[in-house]
Amino acid sequence: MLICAFLVVFFPPALPVPTEPHTVDYYNTIEATPKGSVVYFGTYFDYITAYVQSRDLYKAKLSHWASRDFKIVMLAFGQVSIAAFDGMVSYSNIEGKYGYEYGIDYVIMPYLSGDEPALAAAADIYSAYQTDVRGTPISQIPLLQQVRGLKDAQLIVYDGNVLTAPAMFVRQWAQAYNVKMIGGSFGELSVYYGKYVFGTMESAALYEFLSKNPGEELNKLDMLNLELLFTYGMIGIGILYNVRKKLTGKSETTARGGGAK
Repeated sequence: MLICAFLVVFFPPALPVPTEPHTVDYYNTIEATPKGSVVYFGTYFDYITAYVQSRDLYKAKLSHWASRDFKIVMLAFGQVSIAAFDGMVSYSNIEGKYGYEYGIDYVIMPYLSGDEPALAAAADIYSAYQTDVRGTPISQIPLLQQVRGLKDAQLIVYDGNVLTAPAMFVRQWAQAYNVKMIGGSFGELSVYYGKYVFGTMESAALYEFLSKNPGEELNKLDMLNLELLFTYGMIGIGILYNVRKKLTGKSETTARGGGAK
């Protein structure tokens, strides 16, 4: 196990990754969205572990979006969504790696309570907010001079851990403003798939692979693949050894028996 962990971290084996159509759709929708587009990124996290246990996946997401120069408006509807946004930006290092600037390339809006009515209100930034999360008036934020609300966005991304939230995002954002949405799981959003939702996140390892941002999920898959290869290899060696032993034993017995006669 430790050997496998060492190999995948320092010498990535580039083993095959099982494909999954909805995750591929998620990736392809991002790739099909023009560079420089505005992303309305809404999250509904009500406990921080929901983010922390998948932080490499969010690093891959932000890095992928930054590579396409997306302008990201981050909107928080869960009690720990602000902390999650701060963690994502810091861990993905989009400022250092991609030259992103707060207020120009991305902005974080304050937590807005109220569930579905809050989502509906947040579609119009200038009606729902007075400042960003840092207390800067929205009229002084360069990005929000161009983006006044959801009508100026080209893509909606949802993330969170609240089961009722995905459908709310579809109703209040994707359906109401006819903007493509990705995120959530297929089980939660299957009824909207292909009409309002154009990709869900079913395989974090596959997305890390496709976006060329390997992280924990892809490493775990590689470790599992190496363990299976090692196991099958040992089984194969054992079978060959037993076959050889039987064949060799049979020939020796025959030869000895022939000499006795």
